[in-house]
Amino acid sequence: MDNIHYVKEQDNLVPAGMTEFARDKTFGYKSSDLTEYVEEKTEGKYYKEDCITISLDELNALDVQGIKEKLMSAQNMAKIIVNAVSYADLKVFCAALELAMKEGKHYMARTAAAFTKVMGRISDQPLLGREQLEGDTKNGGIVLIGSHVKKTTDQLNCLKELDGQADFMEFQVNTVFEESSRGENPVWKNRCNLYKQTASCAGEYDSGGETADFCKDFQRSDQYYRKAFCEAEIYHCKRRNHFI
Repeated sequence: MDNIHYVKEQDNLVPAGMTEFARDKTFGYKSSDLTEYVEEKTEGKYYKEDCITISLDELNALDVQGIKEKLMSAQNMAKIIVNAVSYADLKVFCAALELAMKEGKHYMARTAAAFTKVMGRISDQPLLGREQLEGDTKNGGIVLIGSHVKKTTDQLNCLKELDGQADFMEFQVNTVFEESSRGENPVWKNRCNLYKQTASCAGEYDSGGETADFCKDFQRSDQYYRKAFCEAEIYHCKRRNHFI
């Protein structure tokens, strides 16, 4: 609302710049006003005054044609701020967006999931249950959690309360490139530890040190990953004329 991004915490709407997300060490920011956020994160490459804003009043007035004209005026990666607070607001915006796209305009969307749902005309459905998640397979699933803020950590701790329904394995990313005192290759050492921990969670790794079939499959997958990684590195070097 009024270009301010709010985050709902319990029953309160808190400006995003005052939440824990703004204090993230990697993705942190200061501005709650999205026009100011654009200027902040682009380090002045795009000025807040140059942002195109779609107001809540325009959305409530169902001014599809007026919004479409604003979208058509965008040039040179102009930043567009949409003040939508409901699915109904997004439906109005998406109608205007489709009209602009039909006239040949192209846009890159940086949005929350609600935009994808409305633009893709995805219908509501209840939360997935065990039957939908498991399907016909007897294999389990993997949930990857990267906790940057307290809210994610709280959700993880809640998940840990599901006694016996999930195994947990913590991967210390900061130790991946730490070389041991014995001069071991740090990447390979941590990869081996990851094999053991993952196989242990699956109950297929014994104390005698033998690698189970599960672990071998994981290694084969890893070999494919490393091949792809090397190909990416070669391409990366070629682009910089450093290919040997």
